[in-house]
Amino acid sequence: MRTPNTSKVASESRFFRNFYKATKRNDPSDRISKSECDSSSQSASSLETGEDDEGPHETSSHASEADARTKRRWKSKRKNLSSERLRKLPRDEDTLQPVRRQNTTGTAPALRHSFSVPSEEHTDLIDDDLDYTIGCTGGHHPLLSKRMSLIIPLTSPASIERTNSSYLVDFQAPIARSGVLVKQTNHFKAWKKRLMILKGQSLFYYVSGNVTSDACPRGVIPLLNTKVSAIEVNRFKRQHCFEISQPGYRSLYFMAKSEEEAELWMGSLISASMPMDSERKCLAIHDMERSNDVPALEDAKAHQRLLLFRQKIAFCVPRYSKSTPLKRFQLNEKRLSALYDLNSYCESYAFLLEDAQAYSELIQLVGYYLFRSFPTIESYAPYNVFVDQSNLVEAPLGDASGGLHGHTDKSMDYTVEEQNWGFLTASYDLLLKAIECVENFEKSFRKEIFTVRFISQLIGLFRTPALKERQILKGVLHRLYYKLTHRRSCIRKEIANTFYEFLYESDTFYGIAELLEILGSIVNGFACPIKQEHVRLLERALIPLHLSPAYVSYHQQLAYCMIQYVSKDHQLFGTIVRGMLKYWPVGKSCKEMIFIVEIEELMEHVLSEIDFDNLHKALANRLARCMTSHQFQVAERAISFWNSPTCVRVMNQFECIGQEIFEIIKVSLRQVMTNHWNLIVRQKAEEVYTVCYNLGYDTEEAYVAIQEQYRLGISASTNSEMDKYDSNESTNCDNVMLPRKECSLERSPTRKSASIFEMDEGAANYIPGVSLMRNCTEIAAA
Repeated sequence: MRTPNTSKVASESRFFRNFYKATKRNDPSDRISKSECDSSSQSASSLETGEDDEGPHETSSHASEADARTKRRWKSKRKNLSSERLRKLPRDEDTLQPVRRQNTTGTAPALRHSFSVPSEEHTDLIDDDLDYTIGCTGGHHPLLSKRMSLIIPLTSPASIERTNSSYLVDFQAPIARSGVLVKQTNHFKAWKKRLMILKGQSLFYYVSGNVTSDACPRGVIPLLNTKVSAIEVNRFKRQHCFEISQPGYRSLYFMAKSEEEAELWMGSLISASMPMDSERKCLAIHDMERSNDVPALEDAKAHQRLLLFRQKIAFCVPRYSKSTPLKRFQLNEKRLSALYDLNSYCESYAFLLEDAQAYSELIQLVGYYLFRSFPTIESYAPYNVFVDQSNLVEAPLGDASGGLHGHTDKSMDYTVEEQNWGFLTASYDLLLKAIECVENFEKSFRKEIFTVRFISQLIGLFRTPALKERQILKGVLHRLYYKLTHRRSCIRKEIANTFYEFLYESDTFYGIAELLEILGSIVNGFACPIKQEHVRLLERALIPLHLSPAYVSYHQQLAYCMIQYVSKDHQLFGTIVRGMLKYWPVGKSCKEMIFIVEIEELMEHVLSEIDFDNLHKALANRLARCMTSHQFQVAERAISFWNSPTCVRVMNQFECIGQEIFEIIKVSLRQVMTNHWNLIVRQKAEEVYTVCYNLGYDTEEAYVAIQEQYRLGISASTNSEMDKYDSNESTNCDNVMLPRKECSLERSPTRKSASIFEMDEGAANYIPGVSLMRNCTEIAAA
């Protein structure tokens, strides 16, 4: 007779006995009788210890009878279970704690967790719960499946932290892709809709289809080292299906709405399944030579393009190499070609910049090439910020060329400096394309990518001595300020810090004019009334820029900023003029004329007497001193200020201010009309005095008297000028030497100029070489 397997019989007996006790202990009628338990336990103990009371055949019969009775009773009772007596799944939505299931088979708690059946309100989730059960019990239960599930159950971020820290990082990562997919359940092979969210290298999914209703995802699918592939239609009789598989685990099957959506999901999942480097900044690359052999995106399948794009980015990331300078130069040439390919791919395939991980890697790549330090250079014109010293363009990575500065290979048509400029232009183009697509991501992700440090380093690039790079930077910063609304305050603060550095630490900063131009467009968009923050920027950063010796180089951009401020709030006129009077350039005629023109433009926005803020007297005193200046350009500009339409409007509209101003400048006007050495300045002063008289600020007697003095002064100065002219003419006539008659040239009637061969003999003697040339000509003719 065949000998039974005693260990197998004993284990099965204990399994079903304990299983029945664990699930039916609340119903006395469902419990196993004491005799049955004793018999089964006795048989099990006898089999384990090797004791045989009634022989081996009798022991086997007792065990088989107990097992048969247990199976029959469980099978009959299982059909009659009501939904009220079924225990719900252990899920706490308030605490969001994960379900803790032990991996030890045969114990009552493990069996209760493993074979618990959901209630009616959770019947829609039964298939996903079976996936969770198998994943938690190790996936080796003989009644359900032989392989583990890829799904890991989650109920809260706290459980993620206790199980695996990488899931916590992915849970807090930005959303790479989200949408509704149809997932095939495990047990009944049904297809149900699930909300899928891809973050980092993990795929989280929700059952209800709404993230707000589910405080925590039901499960997570780790994608690292998984394989994503498409499924043919004949397999499930469904279109747009794909699977996620990994050796040793059950495959998961999903279905998308359309072929395009399926390709996008497959591309994102394939990209997320690739291993990252230690810092999780880009894809891990082990062989640099093979990493460059990436096929073109045009020739690849749609779901492989995102992965190839990230591989291109990983290849372009600069790494330290111990190779020779020439090999590094050639490697940089390949990287430059890859950067150009990335630019073309961003234009052709817009979905590449919709992936959060690829976008983050691209911004980091741009930072590697752009952010660099500039050496301290003694400029040829220290106070001219417009100097273009293009030969001082530094390598994007310091000595990225490997010590080949100025080297030109015979097989190449450009030098290392041109290669470095190629890196910069390609990086700026990529940054512009990335900024245009920044609105596709959440606000939190935008803050993580464009940090305060990134903004500070970008504005610091205006220190470059190359004018063409500063022009590119100006456009980049314009677009960045327009797109990143949450970083606008940071950009303004960094620009102000740059002005502080220029004023108080260093006199050479090449990008002041470009930054002022950007700030002028920013001020133009300020809302009214202007915030106190913007007023502090005006008082502490912009007005002190009038003090710099390099003011002449950027005065147009600074004046534009001042005008924009006054146009937004006309009461700031007094603040700006007070600062300009404080920093008035005494003794510098060029800056004085620029100051006068700027104040004249600011007065166009004066709307009330309060705007002057009692500054009209100080302004009149300063301009009165400029009117009497011996530098006629300064005097002419100061006198023309009072005759401008803007000033005439202000003096006519506000009579009190106009009368006080005239009383101050009247003395200077009379002095200029009678004593100034320049006639044009006198005439302009007389015109200003006439305008003030017409406005009613002076009496008729005083006006007639000053006009008489003006005519006498003009006539006296005219006579003196004529005498000087006559004396100069007589002196010049005495000093002129009359030409000799024999030295006169006879102009040919057919030519515009006389030839040396048409001169007289006397004239030829005074020109060396003429006689020799004539002799040579005669000899040649003979």
